Amino acid sequence: LMDKSTEKFIKKQAKLITSFLGKHLDRNFKSTNFLKASRYAIGPEGHRYRSILSLEIYKSLGGDAKNFIKALVGIEYVHHSTLIFDDLPAMDNSKIRKGKSTVHLAFSESTAILAALYLLEKGRLLLFGPTKEGRMLAVILDPEKETGVYYPITAYNASNKLIKIYRNQKEVKKNDSD
Repeated sequence: LMDKSTEKFIKKQAKLITSFLGKHLDRNFKSTNFLKASRYAIGPEGHRYRSILSLEIYKSLGGDAKNFIKALVGIEYVHHSTLIFDDLPAMDNSKIRKGKSTVHLAFSESTAILAALYLLEKGRLLLFGPTKEGRMLAVILDPEKETGVYYPITAYNASNKLIKIYRNQKEVKKNDSD
């Protein structure tokens, strides 16, 4: 059992960390389902013990908490991406996570996968930055330039391309029905 001051401290820190988690998600994707699914996955239901403990250890070693927040958010994003992947039907096929429906049931499998990829890449960027080596996650043909030149992209950029494809398909379907 925890004493009241420890319990109060943990609740305060968890609330603070949860606020940081939401601030690092991209606003330009706010109307997309995969961002809604990402927010749903990181929601306020977690205790944030891992983050609180990491932050307190960092501070006890002389670190400034402000310098650690991005890394802390990155760790949480990577962790939540693994939970989304783990809950998928091809893995554990979990139905409940943190007392609510898992992401693939609340949204869809494809949206859950995009949310997990987004959180994984966003977490990696927060932890390691946009390094040349870090961007070498995938190599695809750039269909927009039609140059036939292959270039490195991130999962984040791949998500952007998928959104463009999805929006274009919706436009085509809308125009077909006119």
